[in-house]
Amino acid sequence: MPEDTVLIWPLPVSVADDGQVVVRFQDTLTNTCPDLLGIDRIEVTGILYNRAPVITVAFPNGGEYLSGIQTVTWNGLDVNGDVVTYNIYLSPDSGAHWSESLYEVAYAETGTPVTRSWDGFNTAAFADCNQCLIQITASDDETNTYDFSDAVFVIDNTPPTVTLTALNGGQLLRGGAVFTITWTASDAHFGPTPIALAYSLDGGSTYTDIVTATANDGEYAWTVPEVETTTVRVRVTATDLVGHSASKERGDFTIPARWNALHRRGGICPGAGGSPALDGFGRRGPDVPERGPGRCAGCAPVGDIHLIVNGHSD
Repeated sequence: MPEDTVLIWPLPVSVADDGQVVVRFQDTLTNTCPDLLGIDRIEVTGILYNRAPVITVAFPNGGEYLSGIQTVTWNGLDVNGDVVTYNIYLSPDSGAHWSESLYEVAYAETGTPVTRSWDGFNTAAFADCNQCLIQITASDDETNTYDFSDAVFVIDNTPPTVTLTALNGGQLLRGGAVFTITWTASDAHFGPTPIALAYSLDGGSTYTDIVTATANDGEYAWTVPEVETTTVRVRVTATDLVGHSASKERGDFTIPARWNALHRRGGICPGAGGSPALDGFGRRGPDVPERGPGRCAGCAPVGDIHLIVNGHSD
């Protein structure tokens, strides 16, 4: 080959993954690669092979429970240093259908991954779904690629529903007695212990926890505090995995004046031969007689309510 030879060689369509091309000179007579020390200069010119951008969805990437405005994040790079245009899409049914582009943005990328984000993903604009996916496409005008969430995530903008079925309001409660609070609650995405119960002694101005996390089995045995008040309230709160919560409260209830100490310990009426005196509402038991000479001297009936006031009948 004479000096200053120019050889035009088209680059192959397919090249190595790293985008590099190796040029080797070979002596066709000896079928060996010659020593190139005697060659003054070798110039290889050509057009850099274009490689597709690389895109990886970071959030939401599967398993999340989302509500309200969220930030979608992804990592992008382009070894050619091209301007890459990204588009974001949502599927409510695990990829069977996709929305129109929710957001489009372009960045000049490099070969180093950079985290990009969109903070305007308003889940309230979409129906609740359990099989959601995010897809992000990347284009440098010549090649296109995409990535989507590794697994489905949930969009839930609906709070739980809850009803307090007992207590219902107006009852008299005996301090120290055990009363069963009952409720109903429902939500598509409850965890194992979504229910919290609390009581108030001041008409709902402040609350004290009864239990902060219990199963949604509809009932809880509550020991009534030994206080005197006419403004007792009970509240039930249901919270789902997204963080939505709903509460119901009922009242007011009354915890009358202090009961006879014996009654507080065991609910036994001494004037009735050891028969049970009161139930959890403070109602007189069936074996407790009306007040009379020599009978239940420490007790006083009030309508259907059998009160023991400081060990004396009033």
